[in-house]
Amino acid sequence: AACLIPLSRPYFFGVVLYIWTVCNLVDLKVTWGFAESLLLLATSCRYMSDALVPIKQSKDRRVFVVAGLPLWMKLLISVLVVLPRAAITMRVLWLGSRWLLATTPFGELVLNAVALEFVLYLNRVFFGAFASERSKIDLANTKVLCRRKRPSNLASFIGTTLFGLAALAWVALYIGIPGVHGGWQGCLPDYKWDLREVCAEWFETHFCVDPPCNAVPKSMWFYLLGFA
Repeated sequence: AACLIPLSRPYFFGVVLYIWTVCNLVDLKVTWGFAESLLLLATSCRYMSDALVPIKQSKDRRVFVVAGLPLWMKLLISVLVVLPRAAITMRVLWLGSRWLLATTPFGELVLNAVALEFVLYLNRVFFGAFASERSKIDLANTKVLCRRKRPSNLASFIGTTLFGLAALAWVALYIGIPGVHGGWQGCLPDYKWDLREVCAEWFETHFCVDPPCNAVPKSMWFYLLGFA
């Protein structure tokens, strides 16, 4: 049973945790884009009647852009939307990482990762189920200001790779690095990283895809999934 815990195959679990972390960082990126458009790029106006500016009009459709917002509205958006959503995403990342680490066996680990992804889309599910058709039409016809133009340099093209590096850093800090960092995970305190070698033969026997199976791992998938 000890060989079924995720930390017995740290590379495989690290890949699953990395994907889960990227999903949360994408949600944080969307939250930041929403905050940047409405709180930073939109100017400050006195009344809500001055917030919307028409940019496209036709016989049966009018499209508006949010060009400005009153200060009290920006404050409400910050307190009631932006900060709670960012806090919830970071909390879900923490709890989801712990739930994945406590999951056994490995088949359930993948299913739980898919289930956690569903949690991040609950806001879209609730909006689609409970928002009126009028609200959906108004939202479709309301745009926000685009982000500031960025110069065409190396930083603008590879800047998004920072999200990948941040996700990798979270995986390393949460799981830990043998001999360097014990990890933030609390499922197995003071884990000594001693199951990987002990369970190598067991995994080769139970997850062999290239019979005959020997004690020495020879399967390609055995190495690719970090079972070696």
